[in-house]
Amino acid sequence: MPNPGTLISMQAFDRETVNMVVQIPDYKLRQQLALQHKETLIVEAFTAFDEMFHLHLKWQDTCSCPELMLSSCSAMYQKLLLDLTVESPQLTWSTGVPTSSSGLFSWSTPSLPLELQRARTIIPLVLRRGPVLDRHRPTIYHIDLNVGLDQTVTFNLVGTAWKLDDHVHSSLHCKSYRQWMRANEKQPTATSQMVDNVAAMKGATDVPPDVEMRLSKEDECDETESHMVHSFVLQAHSPVFRAMLAAPMTEGQEKVVNMVGVTTERLEDFLQALYGLCVPEAVREDEERLVGLLALADCYGVIALRDNCATLLEASLNESNMARLLKVADMHQVEGLRAAALQYIIHRVDRIVAVMDSDDASVRKSVRERLRANEDLNTPSSRPQ
Repeated sequence: MPNPGTLISMQAFDRETVNMVVQIPDYKLRQQLALQHKETLIVEAFTAFDEMFHLHLKWQDTCSCPELMLSSCSAMYQKLLLDLTVESPQLTWSTGVPTSSSGLFSWSTPSLPLELQRARTIIPLVLRRGPVLDRHRPTIYHIDLNVGLDQTVTFNLVGTAWKLDDHVHSSLHCKSYRQWMRANEKQPTATSQMVDNVAAMKGATDVPPDVEMRLSKEDECDETESHMVHSFVLQAHSPVFRAMLAAPMTEGQEKVVNMVGVTTERLEDFLQALYGLCVPEAVREDEERLVGLLALADCYGVIALRDNCATLLEASLNESNMARLLKVADMHQVEGLRAAALQYIIHRVDRIVAVMDSDDASVRKSVRERLRANEDLNTPSSRPQ
């Protein structure tokens, strides 16, 4: 009798069906202009998993059949597998006489998973011309002689897009096996042991902490709260703390750092990150705590920690937080998060409208500047001659 648990031990991949028709008016004229200016024709193709994919057509002087590619601007990091076929009823092939046969040109996607990064991801499409010919048979001819300068040529895109796990191999193992593997992980490497040694200093009694982190409340009537920290940890990560504690300043002499407007949870997350040399696990899935940790890391110049928080926030971009995360990126000058948020917003008109209707002038200004920059890039005068 089959085990019913096997039906739920493997999680099915998320998938979206692609069935789109891309129309290119004035096809032959655009082909001639592209060849003259040595440019690639780019049109919107389809959307899958909230990513807009574009179809690229590139011609060579020696061949009238275009080379096709797909691209995505990647508003967020994803790992996808595309199984697509592209055909055009106007673009055909023929083997000629005496064994004449004909059919449609078709292109297909590679069979390997692809990673969508913030920078444009290019996906070459493989051309399938028809039957395999040997050297004794006539050459394939491309037939588009009947396509006029003003005729519209259509491309049919049909297939499926799958969204894979970040680590693809995890999809090959059932849940119980993954849990067992996590419980029986390999012995830690020297690097991980060194990280653990630093983290263990947080509670060590033989090497007591020597700096008091004092949370000063905005209301002087409230009681202050203190946390003891090792100065070498603060100085190793932060040039701000290094200047405070090494120079003849009040903090260096009294070994007290006053922090105003910082909550207990935020400070604990910050100290745990400094001792553990990474973003704490409990913080990774909490947007509010990630934003707070990013702000504190930026305030004290812990740039690596700030950028790590920003990378984690990029993966959580959605329509409810896109404006807020753009503002966070602007405030703390995190270019990666800013670029990802702007790309996510301008990806669709309804998102642009939602942000431009907000009350935040700085966010509206950032979106306007990005849209204006895109327009400048698309004007003929800005293109290289």
